[in-house]
Amino acid sequence: MAKKKNVVDEIKPTPGKRTNMSVLKRTRHKPQVGDVFAVCMAERVWLMGRVVEIGKMFGWPLDCIMMYVYADQFSSLQQVVDSETPVPPRLLVGPFVSGHQFWSQGHFLHIRTVPLRDVDIVGPHLFLDGHLPAGTYKNIHRERVECGSLPYRPVPSGLGNTATTDVLLSEAIGLALRSDTQ
Repeated sequence: MAKKKNVVDEIKPTPGKRTNMSVLKRTRHKPQVGDVFAVCMAERVWLMGRVVEIGKMFGWPLDCIMMYVYADQFSSLQQVVDSETPVPPRLLVGPFVSGHQFWSQGHFLHIRTVPLRDVDIVGPHLFLDGHLPAGTYKNIHRERVECGSLPYRPVPSGLGNTATTDVLLSEAIGLALRSDTQ
């Protein structure tokens, strides 16, 4: 009888076009709240992320996906797959919002879905806005919120794309930006 293939053995990170985010496997996976995913930076640094909310955000008419990427770094996809969920909620960068292009472009790889618990949420979910004074942020409804300190480095409000997310993650782990993304 043939040995069943391990999905980890099938994933070979390839350089991303204009990004440090490697291409893992293009899929049509429809993200769900609680999804745990892997992202590989520069074919060598593995990170784990989680889908924490799906819905209307920042006035965008379509559903958006709010995600976390955790601070822990791994040297292989197998370590990400083997890591326990829930994950201690230490974020590499603040929550960020985007669409499902990270899965369709192959940058994020679905690992498993685990129901979220209240202790898994690092809140409040607030975002930077360059027009607001220090200590004032926006929430997903574009409302101003005063807050002294946050348990994460907040990111700009609005929808992130592949390039902006690559810059956020690259800078957070100390990777030089690809020359064609600067």
